[in-house]
Amino acid sequence: MPDSKLETVISAIAARLATITQANGYETDIGLKVFDWLPVEKMETGDLPCVSVQHPSIAINRQPSSVWRHKPEIVVIAMNASATDSARQARKAAADIIAAVGTDKTFGGLVFDCDFNTVEFDVQQKDKITAAVKVSFTVTFQTTQFNAYA
Repeated sequence: MPDSKLETVISAIAARLATITQANGYETDIGLKVFDWLPVEKMETGDLPCVSVQHPSIAINRQPSSVWRHKPEIVVIAMNASATDSARQARKAAADIIAAVGTDKTFGGLVFDCDFNTVEFDVQQKDKITAAVKVSFTVTFQTTQFNAYA
C-alpha cells in the first residue's frame, strides 16, 4: 500500500531539510542529520548538529464535495553545540530552515500552501553551550473523506 498523504508530505519536508548544508549554500550543516520525531532531550552530542521533524497536531476541516482539508502543524527543531557561538548558530539554523522551506512552499505540488507560525530559541550551558531552535509552520493539503491515501 502506498504511504498516506501525510507521510508523503512529511517525507518531502524531511528531504528538503536534508538539503541544508554549507555545500548547498546554506549557513549551517543541520541537514546532514535529519530525524523523524527525535525529542530534544534524546539528542546526543554525537547527533549534533541535527534537525528533527515533528507534527504534534492536525486540524481537519470538511469541505464541500466529500473533501477534507488537512492542516498539520509542522515543528522543525534544530540543535547544535559549541564552546562559543551556539546561539549564533541557532539563529543561522532558523534562517536556513525558513529559506529551505521557502524554495517551494508547495513541496512540488503536495500541499497548497505553507504558513510560518513561530520561531523559538533555547540556549543552555552544560559542558558546551547547546542551542535549539524550533520553527513551526502549517501546511495545507486535502484528501477525500475517510481516505488518508487519496
